[in-house]
Amino acid sequence: MNNTDVSVKIDKYWKESNMLLTMEQLCKVHDNKIPIVVINAGKNPVKIPKHSYIGDVFAIEEIDKDTLRVHSEEIIPEDADWEDSLPPYPMSSEPLSQEAFEKLITSSNLSEKGHKELIKILWRNRVAFHEYDGKSGLYNGPQRKKNEISKQIADMLANGMIEPTRSPYLSRVVLVRKKDQQWRFVVDFRHTNSLIKQQSHVIPRIDRITTEAAGKRFYTSFDLKAGFHQIPLDDNSKQIAAFVTHEGIFQYKVMPMGLTGSPDKFQEIMDEVLDGIPECYVYLDDILTCSNDESNHLKTIDKILQRIITYGMKISLAKCQFSQNSVKYLGFRLDSEGIHVNPEKVKALQDKPLPRTVKEVKSFLGAVSYFRKHIKNFATIAAPLYGLEKDFKWEQKHTDAFEVMETALIDAAVLSPPDNTKNYTIFTDASFQGLGAA
Repeated sequence: MNNTDVSVKIDKYWKESNMLLTMEQLCKVHDNKIPIVVINAGKNPVKIPKHSYIGDVFAIEEIDKDTLRVHSEEIIPEDADWEDSLPPYPMSSEPLSQEAFEKLITSSNLSEKGHKELIKILWRNRVAFHEYDGKSGLYNGPQRKKNEISKQIADMLANGMIEPTRSPYLSRVVLVRKKDQQWRFVVDFRHTNSLIKQQSHVIPRIDRITTEAAGKRFYTSFDLKAGFHQIPLDDNSKQIAAFVTHEGIFQYKVMPMGLTGSPDKFQEIMDEVLDGIPECYVYLDDILTCSNDESNHLKTIDKILQRIITYGMKISLAKCQFSQNSVKYLGFRLDSEGIHVNPEKVKALQDKPLPRTVKEVKSFLGAVSYFRKHIKNFATIAAPLYGLEKDFKWEQKHTDAFEVMETALIDAAVLSPPDNTKNYTIFTDASFQGLGAA
């Protein structure tokens, strides 16, 4: 393994047992030895006995650095949460009214010439939008669960989403209340998922997308109608996506929510659909294009819609934003200045009462952590609240930290996009409560 890079993960019990500070780090093997950095934070010398167990060494597999998936405990906002935004089945909607359509167009940031060109592009690609299907909407009134399941089964059969089957892979169905009090039809695939060998595809990091897309003059966003449900399943996959109800046994003909690998496969498909289109970003079913040039921006809109038509997909026209000077995307607001915290998300956090349980503390910290890059000294402010995860005893210092964090969200900094043509110098600092870099 000489001259190869490895990852060193320090054992947490070793870290907690003395005043020596170290961290997970990348090291190069030389003469079968691995040098690691250890700092003595105490006042007295410390001797590490020979053959002491400090941690583990892992080989490093090189992958695409730009699309490295990072698992996090942070809460994903509704904008980026595909499970919360996905309807129970491809719901039809009334055709968009002329008034609503004109409002979508007239709010753009285009010149008069560009405005006319956008109308031509949208009309030329009109079959890309779901609203032109002209199907009637579905009844959303309250019913008993058994009747609701029967209704949704009938609707999914009529829409060609499911079909009867005799598959041996049977998952149960549950109904979950959504925020609008409608019922979400959910298949509990947990047992089936445990039998599936996963094949992963990297999902892009949200901060990478927002950083690259910030600082532009024109923004256009598209939302795929019933995202996952636009992807058909092959015959083998259909049997795995089966479920049982009092109406009988059925299997999905399209990609369902909750089946392991669905987000990865959907992202892989969308990456292929939009491959090669410049200044175009896609996070699952949310598509964004941005530019500083009006002509190029309109050309990109045309290319995206042409691809959507070619692959037989549909976009929700009512949820699109065309050629705006700012856009809300994945929990943030992007404009020519940079990346802003979405005011709507901030207000929702401000309206939260003081946490009363460890679960509520974790929920609040997860939500605000999503915007930690915008909050100066985030780790220091949040330190008292993180301490509650081990021993929940609410005191005045926790109330102070909670209120300071809410104020910090209001005053959150705008992150300007970096100049990639210049070199970077990184300055770091750390303490027992937090660390940072600039």
